[in-house]
Order: sequence, then C-alpha cells, then structure tokens
Amino acid sequence: EESHDGARSRLRDFLGLLREEPQRVWREQEVARFCGVSASRLRLLFRLETGTSLRQFEIGAKLECVAKALQGGRARVADLADEFFNGNQSYLSRAFRRRFGCPPSA
Repeated sequence: EESHDGARSRLRDFLGLLREEPQRVWREQEVARFCGVSASRLRLLFRLETGTSLRQFEIGAKLECVAKALQGGRARVADLADEFFNGNQSYLSRAFRRRFGCPPSA
C-alpha cells in the first residue's frame, strides 16, 4: 500500500476527477486501486478527507451539478435524472429535497 501522504494526495486527485465527471459511477475497488490502498483503507481515508462516504460524496457532486443546471434554466428535471441518476426522477427529487430543502422544480 502507498504511504498515508501519497494516498491522500491521490485521493485529492481522484476528487478532482469525480468533480469533472459527475455522471460517471465510480466503484470503490476502482477508486482504491487509483489511490493505491485497500478498499477498507479507502473508506477510512475518504471519510477523514471529506467527512462522508464515497457514495454520499458522489451523490452530492451530482446534486450540485443538477442544482447549477436548474439555476441556469437550461435543463429539465427529467433530463437531469437521465444524465445523473439513471433516469430515476423520484430518487433525484428526494435526494435534492434532502440536500437543498426544496424540490428540484422550485
């Protein structure tokens, strides 16, 4: 396994990739390999670095993109659900409301 500092640096690099490609679904094992650590070590490092899990961080990044697209008035909720959440509009709506306190259509 890579050193703690090296793994944290690689994790920061990964976080940049995740923000650049929010539509992509990242598997934990793939991220662990990218960072040079085991999956269990990744879970610990990820929580220490971000305060949340990989999955929750990924969802948050997607929701931020959805919010920006809706703010710009250039997208429909159904299209954004297709792009970011496998077409699951009800999941998008629930997650958006939990994060921002209002439905995505507001």
